[in-house]
Amino acid sequence: MPSPRDLEAELADPKYAHLECERRWLVEAGNAPDIAGLPRIDICDRYLEGTRLRLRSMVRGSDVPVFKLTKKYECADASVRPIVTAYLNHAEYDVFRTLSGAELRKSRYHVVDSGLTWTLDLFQGGLAGLVIVEIEAAGPAEIEGISPPAWAGREITFEPAWQGGSLAIHNAIPEQ
Repeated sequence: MPSPRDLEAELADPKYAHLECERRWLVEAGNAPDIAGLPRIDICDRYLEGTRLRLRSMVRGSDVPVFKLTKKYECADASVRPIVTAYLNHAEYDVFRTLSGAELRKSRYHVVDSGLTWTLDLFQGGLAGLVIVEIEAAGPAEIEGISPPAWAGREITFEPAWQGGSLAIHNAIPEQ
């Protein structure tokens, strides 16, 4: 009988998940690039209570919404970690939506700077005014070698208070 797969096995040889390689930075008010005319994606994330699961609804303009259930595994290196995502239909999304959780809402834009495509998130509600830029890369070496754009501020990749679940639970911008 094969042994059950744990986080160590998934990190060494992903079978059910893939490695997400990403870094994140704060963007100070007034420093964000011009987003006028860029397509906006409206995102509602619900972090399910007592889990590391995120239920997401994404809508671009009048497009059909996309629904996802995602788990990002906790690891020592927050810039490189296994992630698994299941795409849901509306009925499945509605079932998970009934579970207790903390929500956050944001508008997402894709901005090209220095030949790289960056993800710019503008938060709403209790997190209004918070702007985070992030980038993903194909692997650990690539993500480590990326320099942030000139308009990015402090890197927050490795600070748990700035992760989506923590932001949703506290519904307030962490003290800097």
